Amino acid sequence: MILILDRKRPHANDDTLSHQERVYQAIVRLGGHAVRLYLEEVPKPVQFAMVPGRPGQGHLRPEAGMPAIPLADINVVYSRYMIDTINPNTVRSEDAKLNQSLFREIDSAFGSLLRGMDVVWVDHPDAYHQHMFKSYQYQLMMQAGLPVPDTVITNDPDTVIAFWQKHQGRVVYKPCWFGAFTSRLTEADLTPERLANLGEAPVNFQELIDGTDVWIYAVGRQLFAAEVCSNRLDSREPDEALEYRPIELPEPVKHQCFELMDLLNLRFAAIDTRRRDSDGTYFFFEGNPSPVFEYFEGQTGYPVCQTLAQYLIDHDR
Repeated sequence: MILILDRKRPHANDDTLSHQERVYQAIVRLGGHAVRLYLEEVPKPVQFAMVPGRPGQGHLRPEAGMPAIPLADINVVYSRYMIDTINPNTVRSEDAKLNQSLFREIDSAFGSLLRGMDVVWVDHPDAYHQHMFKSYQYQLMMQAGLPVPDTVITNDPDTVIAFWQKHQGRVVYKPCWFGAFTSRLTEADLTPERLANLGEAPVNFQELIDGTDVWIYAVGRQLFAAEVCSNRLDSREPDEALEYRPIELPEPVKHQCFELMDLLNLRFAAIDTRRRDSDGTYFFFEGNPSPVFEYFEGQTGYPVCQTLAQYLIDHDR
């Protein structure tokens, strides 16, 4: 059986389906067996039991009135964005201190159950936590020999100025995790007033790579790659001229993608790269374990959802 963890139950008036729901429907169309569990319903009405050290024992009841599912019957778990096991807002008490305590208890118990299950994870909760620390991802990728742009994460103005001088002003900056688009660092950013903002939070600075963004979706050992043609520095920004062009990756780059997947313990991911114009080198920026794929599918025609659904079915043995 495949267990799909979704944030919240879809409603009839929802304009869009979650990616988990799309994968669930694809599994059903392909003849697979899946059940959904909505994290906003933990611990009520969801019920569960676990026996530490015996991952095959215990059970889950995703809905009230539903027969309990033995944990031994679950072979695969698919989830997205598992930063918290549950949403703190689902624990409601007028006592804020009690609310915080209840959240910790539920998150600890249910998170332990999930991590103790003997299943194939797509992807494991720990992979999501690792993705929070992108700078650490850079370090792992560099240690493995993957090309990564020269990078410094800092809140020290002098370090920023030195990095700017080292790369002769060809520098971009971005959040250490997420929350804003990538921007070009300019001389106007180097004023004392602007640099003083580093006192609020550190920033990720990288050398500018002249080239073309290439987005790669990996499902197991299947890769779907496309050039991202955009007028924007950050191709995620709205752009009427945005275009995706499916491409075939060079064999060495395919192997680098597989190496990254293994390094970060990922089975499904979006890999952000940029191909340098001067020599064709692919620079790696991240392996995202929580990628959205609907728009990418629509633009490229790649069957990402169906491929992912079949991958889950194939591992439900």
